[in-house]
Amino acid sequence: MDFAIPPATEALLDRARAFMRTHVFPVEPTVLARGVADSQDIVAGLRAAARAEGLWLPQMGKDEGGLGLSLLDHGLLSEVLGHSPLGHLACNCQAPDAGNMEILHRYATAAQRERWLEPLLRGDIRSCFAMTEPDTAGSNPTCCAAPLASTATTTSSTVASGSPPAPTGPPSPSSWPSPIRPPRPTSGPAC
Repeated sequence: MDFAIPPATEALLDRARAFMRTHVFPVEPTVLARGVADSQDIVAGLRAAARAEGLWLPQMGKDEGGLGLSLLDHGLLSEVLGHSPLGHLACNCQAPDAGNMEILHRYATAAQRERWLEPLLRGDIRSCFAMTEPDTAGSNPTCCAAPLASTATTTSSTVASGSPPAPTGPPSPSSWPSPIRPPRPTSGPAC
């Protein structure tokens, strides 16, 4: 098996390394000190530079304005971008947006694409993922006590699940029986 990196991929990685040295590493201390939310001017500059360097949307196909990289090439690029907490954000391939773009690209209706995918691809908005239940770890679908069926409906800019709202965080530590771990679920799969 040949583990050599193809010349085109090596050239992309060289561009990415130069981008990180020239644009990302110099502003990293400032952004980390101020926080990303208070550094949108710097982030916008990084994103403009990523576009100019041909590093925008490496996870997306060319038809969506991305690089159309293979999984291997994207993994190699991701290794370079991961040298800073700002690398993936600069190239618009940060979690959870990258995965949400891929899902919307494949499964969204035309209206959903227009409302959510296009702004994500442009880097105009951010997305999120929240899944929880009061008594189980929502981050692990195998632990869900509720039946896994989509009952979500869109209401203005929010999503209603069809069931009572659940908190989007862990139970209050004061309600935990142990100061080290949250309570185990009393129903559903043992998680």
